[in-house]
Amino acid sequence: MKKTIVTAVLILTVLANHAQKKDTTLIVEGFYSNKNIFVKNSYGPGGIGFCVTEVKVNGRITKDEINSNIFQVHLDAFDLKTGDKIKVEIKHLKGCAPLTSPLVLNPSAFSDKDSEMLIMEGLFLWQNVFVFNPRTSSGKYSVKEVIVNGKPISEINSDIFEINLTKLGLENEQKIKIEFRHEKLYGPVILNPEAIR
Repeated sequence: MKKTIVTAVLILTVLANHAQKKDTTLIVEGFYSNKNIFVKNSYGPGGIGFCVTEVKVNGRITKDEINSNIFQVHLDAFDLKTGDKIKVEIKHLKGCAPLTSPLVLNPSAFSDKDSEMLIMEGLFLWQNVFVFNPRTSSGKYSVKEVIVNGKPISEINSDIFEINLTKLGLENEQKIKIEFRHEKLYGPVILNPEAIR
């Protein structure tokens, strides 16, 4: 009887570990805008290794080095033309920490080439958002306006700026919408997209 219980516990432990390590996939779709994407990668379950196990672009596995906290997906290696539809599949382990799934740091890379708007929506998680503001070919900052839940944010003219969400009186896990109006082809890079879930 004791041997049967020990065997049953071992089988359940193996099955639980297998279920926890099973991969899941984050899918991001959009249009190619002559930009590569950057992915924020977390540590694997138990802090061992990294979360992302494979990346595919339009069904083809990339050759990018994914064993890093932040890595680049080289969309320019896929003979894409501006405006082509793209589908990026990021396969990752369950149980990753501190992030439960990978994050795309520059979602504007998926916007239509004529787009001048990036919108982030989700729940406020009691963190401020940090944004890299690229410069255009004329040297001006790309981001022209930032609006949070209908309220304009004024201090955006720097290489990296902070959207101080805590000063806006938002409650933890309140719905939030951040709109970035920017120059075409020069979208902002969100440095901590995990601030909004």
